[in-house]
Amino acid sequence: MTSKSSRFPEYRVEKQNLGADEERVKESDEKATSAVWSPEEFAAVVRRLAADEAPRLFAIVEEYGEAEDARVAGYGLAYADRVEVDSVEGGFHLCSQSPDSARALFEVSSRSAGTRRAHLVWLDEPAVELRVRAST
Repeated sequence: MTSKSSRFPEYRVEKQNLGADEERVKESDEKATSAVWSPEEFAAVVRRLAADEAPRLFAIVEEYGEAEDARVAGYGLAYADRVEVDSVEGGFHLCSQSPDSARALFEVSSRSAGTRRAHLVWLDEPAVELRVRAST
């Protein structure tokens, strides 16, 4: 979608075969003073804009031992130009250039606490189903 207005340059609602309404849309484009979209169309444009520009959510998970235990150490948001991460325990906020550099910083800072390594887990990707065997 691309915009009919300079406020949303990458969004535009396509209207076809609307006759008089089509003319009204052209006039709105030129004047930009009257409503360009119906309330429903505008709600859809705003929702799409927010969804398209939303940061990706990820977790940094610390591994202890040889896959013996793990814990979520922090959650982050990956924006187009930066990464913001907050520890789950609070009191620690990290701004980084990339998710992997944030993961590496968590890994280095937690090594003295027995962390073997830190994993980057994208939360918008489907989780792998694990079948855990019961101890016999």
